[in-house]
Amino acid sequence: MKFLEINTIGGGGYYMNRLVENNQEIGKSYNPYVKGALGIDINITYNFNMNVSANYVNYLAVDSPTTALSFTGAINYRFGKNPAELGYDRSIEIDEVEIKPLFSALYKYYETTPAGTIRISNISKNKEVTKLKASVMVKDFMDYPTASEVVESLKPGESVTIELHMLFSNKVLSVTEDTPLSANVKVDYVVSDREFSKESNVTFQLYNRNALTWDDDRKLASFITPKDPPVKVFARTVIQQYQNERINVLNQNLQAAIEIFDALGAYGMTYVIDPKTPFTELSATKDAVDYVQYPRETLRFKTGDCDDLTALYCSLLENIGISTALITIPGHIFMMFDTGVSKYDYREVTEDRGMIIEKNDTVWIPVEITMPGEPFIRAWQEAAKEYNSAVKKGDKIGIYPAAEAWGLYVPVTLEEFGWEPEVPGKTVIASLYDRDIEYLVGREMNQKIAEVKKELEKNPNNPKLYNRLGIIYARYGEYDRAIENLSRAVEMNNRYVAAYNNLGNVYYLLTEYERALEKYSNALKYNKNPLIMINIAKTYYKLGDFNKATEYYNSACRKNKRYEKKYAYLGQAAATGEVRASEAAKIDVAVEWDYE
Repeated sequence: MKFLEINTIGGGGYYMNRLVENNQEIGKSYNPYVKGALGIDINITYNFNMNVSANYVNYLAVDSPTTALSFTGAINYRFGKNPAELGYDRSIEIDEVEIKPLFSALYKYYETTPAGTIRISNISKNKEVTKLKASVMVKDFMDYPTASEVVESLKPGESVTIELHMLFSNKVLSVTEDTPLSANVKVDYVVSDREFSKESNVTFQLYNRNALTWDDDRKLASFITPKDPPVKVFARTVIQQYQNERINVLNQNLQAAIEIFDALGAYGMTYVIDPKTPFTELSATKDAVDYVQYPRETLRFKTGDCDDLTALYCSLLENIGISTALITIPGHIFMMFDTGVSKYDYREVTEDRGMIIEKNDTVWIPVEITMPGEPFIRAWQEAAKEYNSAVKKGDKIGIYPAAEAWGLYVPVTLEEFGWEPEVPGKTVIASLYDRDIEYLVGREMNQKIAEVKKELEKNPNNPKLYNRLGIIYARYGEYDRAIENLSRAVEMNNRYVAAYNNLGNVYYLLTEYERALEKYSNALKYNKNPLIMINIAKTYYKLGDFNKATEYYNSACRKNKRYEKKYAYLGQAAATGEVRASEAAKIDVAVEWDYE
């Protein structure tokens, strides 16, 4: 609407002139006329307007022409609102709006993945629609509307389907019953440089905060909440009780996992199949809605199905920095954790490769977490059995590291609710924990030793068997017996490289670095194995000769790249002469054994 408008009018025609006297027509004539007008409109607002005009008329006649000139002025008021302000336009039509059923637990997922769609058509004959976008708002559960991507142009007759994203607040986690909600969808667009909008309301189903379907097993990652305060309290309290009780002969991540597992047993955690929503049945029906507890709820109730306990154990281990992964096989879900040990060094964890799973070049331990209170080794063995059985049968197996699954299904952010678990003390956990450590360090060692000795009865002159026996004793801290058996292997074969190297390892662990270097040098004399070079580099580092440490490290890495990351501190030794605190704890116990 323009503020000032100038209008002109021109025209003409014929007119009839009647002469009347005493009510009697005495004559008439027909003549032409012309007229014109000039007007000015002042539009102060859409509703308030002023105008002035000059009007001229000339009635042409032969005998008596007549001319008229007039001036007019007016003030006008128009009721209603400006259509442009209302965004009124008929160029587009909203054909369909659909928002699929949504799950409260996945509320962060819908920010990056479409929650629904809207289909829009340009129904005009000749108007191009530009800058088209849709935004969604759900009252009480969103802080502000979530806008879609912009469609730059929609020509007459064209249609477009726009994906709708929805950024919910964590208020959706207050929904404890399935609830129908209404969403307002607003479409903004531009026609002929003017902005317009249209709105539509659509109803959708919001499932309660514990609801989940198993069409994608990775969804359980949203229930793995390592930062939730009750989880943090439980995990950190348990670990702090044992921080000065760790033993060098057992993998540190494994020990921490045992501590948490046994603490859950002492806490009274119990596996209970949910009679209404058993995982065994629901996991086979992808659209069936399951009920899954959050770890804080499982801690509070002290019971859970396999999915509940898996989410809890993963959360606890992730909280203390141990990477975890979900494992799914037909009808069941369990987990595994990363030992941090290279797959090439699997014997640092166990000599039985059937007990481990290799993932991302490291050794992972599977755990059947539905067995709290039982020996950890049984939970480990059962999980390995389940996994290997599925592999043998060719079943579909899913392995989903939590860190990767979180890229799509982000953990929920639960509100504080003022409750903390009463974590069992060390004395309560002790009976379970001591049993597990004794088995892994004592009974397992004795079992392995018995197996080797049985072979020695058949082949008493085999130096490789004495080498294996020496490694077993050394790994479990029986250094005198380790030296005895490794020395026997060298006596039987004075060029036995593996036995020399492993003798060096034992002296290294005893902090007798000069003697360790002597044995390593004997081994290197017969074989330029990078494994030996790494052990020599470590020994020089302990002796304070950082240049030599870096020299042997570089030589080893040129032959085998896998040592680069594991012993990176040795490559920096010559330059810095120091090692990070995170690496220092590994130096004394991480030696390279030769099993040949």
